[in-house]
Amino acid sequence: MKESDNQLWQWQNLEVAWNLKGRNIESPISIVLIHGFGACKEHWRRNQPELAKFSPCYAIDLIGFGDSSQPKARLKRESPNQIGFTYTFDNWAQQVKDFCTEIVKTPVILIGNSIGGVIALRASQLLTEN
Repeated sequence: MKESDNQLWQWQNLEVAWNLKGRNIESPISIVLIHGFGACKEHWRRNQPELAKFSPCYAIDLIGFGDSSQPKARLKRESPNQIGFTYTFDNWAQQVKDFCTEIVKTPVILIGNSIGGVIALRASQLLTEN
């Protein structure tokens, strides 16, 4: 597998696309890049290789974007049993938190662009609640 190959992770019966650069870098921390609205993990195509010189650097597609699952939107008031995904900062932050816990498995620096910044802030709260 080449470093730039996209990977898929199963999260809440959805597929989350991600990639990793700098996998052979020995570092006590990793970097996770979170794109903004209307973008995807490729938004970081020029930044990720540079950051990967210092630390393993992951880029993730949020649910609804890029190569990740793009389920029908479900409103908060609709039953959780209905097919779909409630597109909220909290749900995306939970996605990022779970990704860090299950895939990255090291302390992380979260870097977000646009709504990715809001998601990074909320995910950092979730990561420190344990």
